[in-house]
Amino acid sequence: MKVQFECSCSEEISEFTRGETSRGVHVECGNCGAVYAVTITELE
Repeated sequence: MKVQFECSCSEEISEFTRGETSRGVHVECGNCGAVYAVTITELE
């Protein structure tokens, strides 16, 4: 699965994840150093 969003500094952030149906991903912005935590949960 690909997670993609825009950081508050306007930098585009994307990360690929594979594996479990529920997974926590930590992504750091390469531009400003902000760290985001994203939780992915399969609904069906």
